[in-house]
Amino acid sequence: METHPQDIRYVILSDLHLGETISLLTPLDPETHRADPANTSPVLNHLTDALSHLIRQNRGNAKPIFILAGDILGLAYASMTESLQLFEQFVSKLIAPESGIVDRFVYLPGNHDHHIWEEARTAVYNAILLSVPPGEALPEMPHATPPLLDAAMGSVQLQNMVRRIKDGRPGELPVNIDVLYPNLLLTNASGDRGVVIHHGHFVEKIYQFMSLAARALFPGKALPETVEQIEKENFAWIDFGWSQLGSSGVIAKNFEQLSIILQNEEDTRTHADVLAEQLANIVKLPFLPFHWLRKIVARRLVFGMGKLFQGERHKPGASLAKETLQGLRQYFFGPTLRQLRETTATIPETLTFIWGHTHKPYERVLTDAAGRQEVASYNLGGWTVDSHSPKGDLGANILFLNANLDVVALRIFNDVSDAATTPVAIHRPAGKSPGDFDREIEKRLQKDGTSAPELADPWRQLSAAIRTEIQRRRQHHREKFGE
Repeated sequence: METHPQDIRYVILSDLHLGETISLLTPLDPETHRADPANTSPVLNHLTDALSHLIRQNRGNAKPIFILAGDILGLAYASMTESLQLFEQFVSKLIAPESGIVDRFVYLPGNHDHHIWEEARTAVYNAILLSVPPGEALPEMPHATPPLLDAAMGSVQLQNMVRRIKDGRPGELPVNIDVLYPNLLLTNASGDRGVVIHHGHFVEKIYQFMSLAARALFPGKALPETVEQIEKENFAWIDFGWSQLGSSGVIAKNFEQLSIILQNEEDTRTHADVLAEQLANIVKLPFLPFHWLRKIVARRLVFGMGKLFQGERHKPGASLAKETLQGLRQYFFGPTLRQLRETTATIPETLTFIWGHTHKPYERVLTDAAGRQEVASYNLGGWTVDSHSPKGDLGANILFLNANLDVVALRIFNDVSDAATTPVAIHRPAGKSPGDFDREIEKRLQKDGTSAPELADPWRQLSAAIRTEIQRRRQHHREKFGE
């Protein structure tokens, strides 16, 4: 395969939340506003067209690897069936003969699609069982993979989906979808540069809840120090609460409605009295004989639940909250660097950390607690709108890497009142000058034959579709939850 130094070698996306009604890539029934997997979202159509426009300008014939950095499927609030159907649409458009812009998918599950990891590791373990002679000790089921492309596991479920897409086409499957969890390290040819990718859920305390609870209940118990230990202690909680609930029928829809209220501080205040009344009617606590007293306790419980749901994604402002920044430093400079030391011969001199989860896209420099070590850090943002008022710090990045692991962060949108005020544009960390790869992507984005810089049609059409879908979801939120 031929390559060029400034060709796109990796495309990184996260937090599509396919299947969730708040996702801009989920098609909605115009009457009910429910997910309609039989159709295709205009945003999904234009997104794949825009990516094809950019990638087909590669000079070499090597196709890039797409890295899906978690919460691609919205399994907390949508069923596996709904999410997979939409994921199938996404993959199908990217591997279609007229497009064919993907060499391989590498899937790093997050909290909302954690069950993809459970399915992959169970399938691998089942194969191991067949290879162990009777009477010999069985190995433990893995809770993490080494952070290397060669360690990726095949996903039977996702590969079967690709077989559905192929359906009668001759030859081998057009693409592989492999699973790694929870980290991936990419290195350049010389080994002096590395990019670490993680969905980002382990940055927030709620996804290490079982570890923290055990430490509170049993003083002296140490917190987990490796990614394997973190996952082993918390996987059941993550999988149940955030990655399987969407398949629970009407309960899932009720939980989605409740969580949308609780995630927004304004909505929580608006609906607190109603929720407290309902809770006080259901929970008959014997030591609280009076209804008014139960309602006071229930109201406090509602606000307490709200704080539990209001993670970094729902905190106002583009800057990370102190607790989130602390969690980010602890996870990267602790368990992640330890994993790299244990699985690679040499840690690259220059590191970049890419994550998503918070739906707050950014480009900045991350330093350790002592201020001695620096890494470039990029957040991928997210593709959802779940409020009737703009939240300008929320939005989405797509990251592109060349073979040398230069990074270009392409800001697709921010959640403002008019998405046209945030056109597709390259964003860089403060103080970073544009390099050759930045200039290459900038050139590819422009429309041919124009004297002044103008976005090419596929990207303008994507921006227009996003603007329409933002307004549609905002209006739906107003109708459902009130101003």
